[in-house]
Amino acid sequence: MDDLLRRMEQYANNLESLVEEKTEQLSMEKRRSEELLYQVLPRPVAQQLMAGEMVQPESFECVTVYFSDIVGFTELCAASTPIQVVDLLNDLYSTFDRIIGFYDVYKVRVNVSVCSENKMTTLLAINLTANVVQILVKY
Repeated sequence: MDDLLRRMEQYANNLESLVEEKTEQLSMEKRRSEELLYQVLPRPVAQQLMAGEMVQPESFECVTVYFSDIVGFTELCAASTPIQVVDLLNDLYSTFDRIIGFYDVYKVRVNVSVCSENKMTTLLAINLTANVVQILVKY
């Protein structure tokens, strides 16, 4: 009888450990899913969707849109290995993302198009552009 109780206690302890491990894995996956959603959508929209709310369309009286292009990209790709191109783009756009994080803007596309409601003045747009130019000089 003692052996049966000991095995049941051991089984219960193993179950607790397993539940804790699976709960941690679930939490990590939830955080990853949320971060992916935040990369695709503006944070307020993503939060509303995660809360199960209906998202109403918005309109903005004034926006600034910034477009960028990598001049000579085709030639660069022709002279590089695929992994070199991937590494360059990853480094470049990760740097853009860090810069954009300092401003109250939303990145619409991976090519660093950004817009914001009345908060991004011409001065901020110039400042953001200057930061991007500084990064491009590095390349």
